[in-house]
Amino acid sequence: MKTRLISLLLAFSMALTFLPVGAVSAFAAETGDTFNFNGLTYEITSDTTAKVKGPEANTLLTQVIIPEKATNSLNGKSYTVTAIADKAFRNTSSNGEITSITLPDSLKEIGDFAFFSCLKLEDINLPDGLTKIGYQAFQNCYSLTEITIPSSVTTMSSHVFNRCIGLKKLPLKRIRS
Repeated sequence: MKTRLISLLLAFSMALTFLPVGAVSAFAAETGDTFNFNGLTYEITSDTTAKVKGPEANTLLTQVIIPEKATNSLNGKSYTVTAIADKAFRNTSSNGEITSITLPDSLKEIGDFAFFSCLKLEDINLPDGLTKIGYQAFQNCYSLTEITIPSSVTTMSSHVFNRCIGLKKLPLKRIRS
């Protein structure tokens, strides 16, 4: 009996050596994995950062608050939110209802089409430290009347505010060269 138990333990430990390191831990998270936090889905982009992929399925949002840190409930680890993914809020069941978006100071990039056709979007803050605004990121945001581009933005693709018919003011802070 004792010999059989030792043989089983030895066989089990040998089997573990053939598994990738991440597979040994049931809750290990890797780059590209997704998780949900406070109504939004995030994708892990590094050991410490994540980007917003969009709202969780079947979530109707009117006010979007993106936190500086999002916690993965599977491993308890918090990730700094540094980006909004391409098409994050485009063609979602909720994008026509979003009226305000609060972005964290940690945000560096807004992806292509990120808020495309958020028809009722009236209020959004672009944080200092933001460096990139993607192609058509705010196209068709008809209710947007004013937005300030921070001086930290070094890349702004074309058609960012195309068809934003309500946009009356687009103050640009001093652009750094």
